[in-house]
Amino acid sequence: MTANCSIRHGKFMWSIDIHLASSTEVHRTIDKKQPADDIGNVLSSRRSSVAKIKVYLFTPYLFMISPFEYIVILISIVLGMGITQILSGIAGIVQRWNNVALYWPHTLWVLLVFVFHIQEWWITYELRTYEYWRLPVFLFIILYPVNLFILARLLFPLRWSRNATDLKIFYFENSGKLFAFVLSLSVLSIVQNLFIGGSSLSQQIAQMIVATVAAILVVFKLRQPWLHQLVVIVFLIATIIAFALQWDVLLIVNKK
Repeated sequence: MTANCSIRHGKFMWSIDIHLASSTEVHRTIDKKQPADDIGNVLSSRRSSVAKIKVYLFTPYLFMISPFEYIVILISIVLGMGITQILSGIAGIVQRWNNVALYWPHTLWVLLVFVFHIQEWWITYELRTYEYWRLPVFLFIILYPVNLFILARLLFPLRWSRNATDLKIFYFENSGKLFAFVLSLSVLSIVQNLFIGGSSLSQQIAQMIVATVAAILVVFKLRQPWLHQLVVIVFLIATIIAFALQWDVLLIVNKK
C-alpha cells in the first residue's frame, strides 16, 4: 500500500511516498541488493526544485526472531560462560607464570574442553530445522552446555594461591570430578543423538568408548600418571580423527 503527499517549503516542493512493505517485498528488496538510497533516503536532483522521499514503514512482525534463534540465545550464553572460565584460567596462569608449574596432560584437557565448547556451539546450528520445541526438550538439550561449563570450571583453581601452584597436584586432586563430568557428557551426547539427532548406537561407538574409559577411571579411582597421559593423548587423537571424518558434516553453507 502506497500513499503520496506533497509539502511546499519556500521554493522547494517535497514529494513523499509512504510505502507499507510486506515481508515478501522486504525479502525481495534484500535479495536484489538494491542500493541503499532506494530505502529511506532522500532522492534529490540538482536541476529540480522537487525532492522525493520514499519512506518504508515495516510491520512489527517482520522483526520477530524464530523459535530456534530464541532457544539458541540461552545455549550461547552458557557456552560463552564456559569459554570465559577457560580464557580467564589461561590468563591467570600467564599472570602468575613464574609461580605456576604446568602439567601437560592438564594443558591438553584445557585445549580439549575449549574445543568441545566450540564444537557444541557449532553443531547447535543443526537444531534450526527442529519444529516443535517444548520446555522439557530444551532443558535436556541445555544440560550438555551446563556440564561443559562445570567441566571448564574444574580445570582451574577456584582461588589462586600466592605461593607456587603445581597443576599436576591440582589435576590429580580433581581428576575424579573431571572424569565424572566427562562421563556425564558422553552419556548426554549418546542420548541426545539417539532421540534428537536420529543416530543409532552403532554410529556412536566412539562416545561409548569414552564413557567406558571415564567410568573406569572414576569407579576404580585410578591415579597412575602414565594412564592419564595415555588417556588424554588418545582423546586428543580421537577428536582430530573425528573432525577429519566429519569434515563435510561439520559444514555450514551460506545459501543466498
